[in-house]
Amino acid sequence: MDNKEKDIVLSNNPVLTKDQHTIPECYLKNFIDDDSLLYQRDKTLDDSKNSRVVSIEKATVKRKFYTLNGSYPMLMETDIYGNVLEKDYPKMYVYLISKNPEDLDLSTKESILIFFFSLYCRTPKHFDIFLKSVPNEYLFELDKIKEDYKIAHFKDVVMGMVDAHISKKFTIITSVDSSEFISCDNPVIIQNKLGQLETYTFGSQRIVNHNIAIPLNRKKCLLLTNFIDQNDQIIYNHSDNFKIYQGNATKEYVNNINLLLRGTSERYIYGSKKGLNIIS
Repeated sequence: MDNKEKDIVLSNNPVLTKDQHTIPECYLKNFIDDDSLLYQRDKTLDDSKNSRVVSIEKATVKRKFYTLNGSYPMLMETDIYGNVLEKDYPKMYVYLISKNPEDLDLSTKESILIFFFSLYCRTPKHFDIFLKSVPNEYLFELDKIKEDYKIAHFKDVVMGMVDAHISKKFTIITSVDSSEFISCDNPVIIQNKLGQLETYTFGSQRIVNHNIAIPLNRKKCLLLTNFIDQNDQIIYNHSDNFKIYQGNATKEYVNNINLLLRGTSERYIYGSKKGLNIIS
């Protein structure tokens, strides 16, 4: 980024915060409990009851995660995440959780997938894995590499996931009893056909046979699965491809999703006090 580009970015973003979210507030706020509190658990600690209240402003925050040279915000954070995806998500969310949502169109379906798949690729773990692979002779231009990588990573991983899963069936699963879904610092669950977690398996995000689940709030979860014909083959252009299906979740199903979320989380799990206390 040259000086002119930096000036443009700063003029559009006069206040650059040092604490930046890897998972945005617009998503996490839907997991606060009835007392407007969000609870966090550190899964690296042995005590299963280590839940504590955390402010929505501090959850999933990493200092200067999207900052270059300690001063300039990355275009990835300002132009793509802040000004587009996070701005549009509240409308997507209301649409998804509505009682009788209208059928999707291609643009809306793509936008929903882009937002949720961005949660998968914007986590510190993905970034740290990349940084460890940078050769020593290129460390002098690490800031430029960071900027280029995050933009390229978004285009490659997120759009690659959209291409792989655009034909998936959208089902909103609703908990019908007192059980609650939780979330975490990497809330995208990728499973193989056997139900095994594949979130951190290299290349798993683009395998068409895999199913994907993303909790939407304490009572609802978005499930992405394939349309299958009588020969167990994927149907890529199903006539109901843009319909949103509805399903009910038993307590066992909700608990299974929550256990998978614990497995896919990098470190922190989020939800209500009740939801977190059920997870071992």
